[in-house]
Amino acid sequence: MTDPIQRDYERAQEFLAEGQFQKVLAVLTRMRDQDENDPRTIEIAGDLAKEHGDLDEAEQLYLRLDDFKDDPEVRGIGQLSLGFLSLEQDDSRAACERFAEACRWFNDARAIDHLTLAFGALGQARAGRGEYREAVNAFRSLIQAANQWEEPEELAGPVAEATRQLADVLRLLGELDEAESTFRDAIARFEDFEHLEGKANCLDGLGIIAQIRGRYDEAETLHLKALKINKLLDHEEGMSVNYGNLTMLNLHRKDLDRAERYARKALKIDRRLENANGVAHFYNLLGQIETDREHFQSAEDAFTKAEKLYRSCGDREDLASVTSHFGVLYRKWGRLDEAEARTLNAMTMAEEMSHGDGLAATHDELALIRKSQGRIDEARALWLKALALYEELQSRRMIAEVRAQLEQLDAESP
Repeated sequence: MTDPIQRDYERAQEFLAEGQFQKVLAVLTRMRDQDENDPRTIEIAGDLAKEHGDLDEAEQLYLRLDDFKDDPEVRGIGQLSLGFLSLEQDDSRAACERFAEACRWFNDARAIDHLTLAFGALGQARAGRGEYREAVNAFRSLIQAANQWEEPEELAGPVAEATRQLADVLRLLGELDEAESTFRDAIARFEDFEHLEGKANCLDGLGIIAQIRGRYDEAETLHLKALKINKLLDHEEGMSVNYGNLTMLNLHRKDLDRAERYARKALKIDRRLENANGVAHFYNLLGQIETDREHFQSAEDAFTKAEKLYRSCGDREDLASVTSHFGVLYRKWGRLDEAEARTLNAMTMAEEMSHGDGLAATHDELALIRKSQGRIDEARALWLKALALYEELQSRRMIAEVRAQLEQLDAESP
């Protein structure tokens, strides 16, 4: 006979996922009548408290799950729930600690389905903090754990998504060959169960790699394929991302009017969805467009709006991006002290994240600043470092640009 609490527990989880909280409360009342101290009852009570915004009560309930010393799976659920609660409170460091602890308990319990969920949460939290190496380890651990599951097809979705996220982080680390092959692996996984949204995300990631390497026609084809899929699915959030990447592509091509048209298409969606991070991306992109137009005050206004929004809704990469673009703006504006401070700050963040493209770009930008300051030997050393980094990335356009800068330095040297 089915355990009645287990049956109610599964119903409550379904109602939680659907946002039907009154029905959750009705089921929870029945579970409490049966056994208020059952860990499943405690978990659902904590989940409902969290949904109602009573985070202190939710925390106390989740902490009670750690009292079940003989049940590592229950203790893992408690830590996993506390990790998600920490994210609600914008404490990503504590969330990572909780998720890592959950992984240990689920591993002890051989609860592979829960283990993959915990590794996925850990990987996303690490990536959001700019801890890319640690994120890579988490996503790889998820895939390895899923391979131990008796029926791996049941975990095909989480594995495909983890593979895509792994590719994204490898791209940020500048390991572009492995990122590209990993994106293609993820596409094959998504195609196995006809998950078009996941495929579109991978195509977009491949498009970014093509942009970095200066293969602009290929990049455009990939982004437009992703956009076509998202339009078919009526997936507006995905469409916004596609438009943002097409904006960047046209910035690289110096087609500023077309870049702005794409950026405003994204903004229209993000405002409708009340996506503050998307709106911040718009202002970051608009600042870059206005910088290239030499509309410096307008660019500064846009970057200031982006930075303010990113501080409340962005991640470390977002802040590094807008900081580095402030540096470019101030150099072109002739405000070299401010340009230097911003670029050094962005370089520090890129170093801390091991952000491959960011490291190359900030070395290149600082070289331009040093040249403007008349510090030619320092500029040459920075460009040689940038050249080595761009060669690792196989970024043909930037390799050519940096070599041209070095040749010009040599030509101008007495």
